[in-house]
Amino acid sequence: MKTNEVVRKLTLAGWMVACSFWPALGMAGDTATERSSSDSLGLITSVTDHEARQAFALIVRGGFNLSNASIGPEVDQKPRPGFNAALLGDVSLGVPLFSLIIGSGFETRGVAGDDEGAFRLNYITFPVMFSFHQPFAPGGPLLFINLGTESAFLVSSDPQINDVALDADNFENYDLGMRTEVGAGFPVIPNGPSAHVGAGYSYSLTDANKDEDDTWYNHALHLFLGLEFGI
Repeated sequence: MKTNEVVRKLTLAGWMVACSFWPALGMAGDTATERSSSDSLGLITSVTDHEARQAFALIVRGGFNLSNASIGPEVDQKPRPGFNAALLGDVSLGVPLFSLIIGSGFETRGVAGDDEGAFRLNYITFPVMFSFHQPFAPGGPLLFINLGTESAFLVSSDPQINDVALDADNFENYDLGMRTEVGAGFPVIPNGPSAHVGAGYSYSLTDANKDEDDTWYNHALHLFLGLEFGI
């Protein structure tokens, strides 16, 4: 009987000790759960705010062109310097790291060569590109790669081709090409605009020359600087 009484008392004491620690353990668990939930909510809110700010961005940029053309029959031509300017929109696709670049721009194309003189074509352009952008650090600089098509509409020309009467009427009004770009973005101020610097290359898929006996395919190297404003 004495042994059973001792066991009973020890069991009762163990239950009392366990019960005394239970509220503290429960409070600690609740606190950890609340802290975890708070952290998760903060992360979700932060991501949501970031996505909301980056749902659409306006990009203003301009730069330097070095254009040339693949002409047939083959003619020895030299690249012609020019300029480009564009107003673009960066539209989120709802997929991390990817977006769509659309907008309008102006750029000069043409050639400068010894055989046929110099020739400049002025185009209004409408690029549509998929963009991949990888940040190096949260809120820091990022790398972007753009790839897509570019529709170009001829608006004027500046012929200087050894007394040969060429003007915009000798060329197709519409030119379709491929365009690729790579560059980096750098925040100017926290939660403010970011600066862009990059380079691109475009190549026409369509013959710009109306003459069936000759061909003219534009291609150009582009260097640009710009500012991006998140909306």
